[in-house]
Amino acid sequence: MRTIKHSCKDIQAKIELYLDGELDRFTRQNVDEVISECPFCKSEFDNQSSLKKILHVGLKRRECTDQLRKNIVSKIRGL
Repeated sequence: MRTIKHSCKDIQAKIELYLDGELDRFTRQNVDEVISECPFCKSEFDNQSSLKKILHVGLKRRECTDQLRKNIVSKIRGL
């Protein structure tokens, strides 16, 4: 296994873009290589990945109740 010279701070800045699929192929491969070798970057990647999954599950779209809809409509009409 070769050791990749990198800045953990730079990799941290790219992890969110990586998880959102916004990195080009070369940069994505570089991040893959770094997180496979650097325990700190791997930990940061795992933490951000877990947080993203938790937020995705917790922020699913919900329908409002009929009562809430009526309350909103009556407030708008009262303006």
